[in-house]
Amino acid sequence: MIRTIIYCALLALALPVRADGIHCTGSHPNWLAELDGDTATFQLRDRKGDYTVELTTPAKNDPDTTAYTLIGAVDTAILIVHPGRCNTADHVAHVLTQERSEAILLTGCCRLPPE
Repeated sequence: MIRTIIYCALLALALPVRADGIHCTGSHPNWLAELDGDTATFQLRDRKGDYTVELTTPAKNDPDTTAYTLIGAVDTAILIVHPGRCNTADHVAHVLTQERSEAILLTGCCRLPPE
């Protein structure tokens, strides 16, 4: 019985976490990320692109923290979302991306859909 419970728990950890209805924003500079299933839109200042959510990776030591790897035609981004009070949102966001040849780290807030 215990072996079955452990097996099911490990299986659940291996399943991908869906990115349905995640909406994140930040400022200085202004940015926006919207994830819906395996697609995403990311906007940094006046540059907007469509992305594929290639990987959804829960943190090994914190299942409430998840990294989303976004791959676009020209750019890539990694969005990390974890619980925390952030203005009126319930999650904090960190985005690692680039602007031309400069790597940049952005912070902001996310709203996740109700479970």
